[in-house]
Amino acid sequence: MTERIVDHPTQLFSNGHFVNSPSKLATVMNNFFVSKVKLLQGKLPLQSKDPLQYLQKCMSGKTARFELRQVHPDEVMSILRSLKTVGQLVGISLM
Repeated sequence: MTERIVDHPTQLFSNGHFVNSPSKLATVMNNFFVSKVKLLQGKLPLQSKDPLQYLQKCMSGKTARFELRQVHPDEVMSILRSLKTVGQLVGISLM
């Protein structure tokens, strides 16, 4: 008998009952993360200054360049495969 490996929740306890249909699971999880973001946003202090002023002050006199370029997925995989494993791996590895 082959054991089925499940890498995602198949049911959640929400509002006093278990939810196990994929669409309801998605809704419960979406609501959780949306409310989590709103809660975190509420804890952030209001900005009295333009945040870019701080960055400009820190970077004044420094020469730095930043750019994004399009890369092929094979290039990303090559870089990821070249990295050394540090510590314990957590999550799904598709490599």
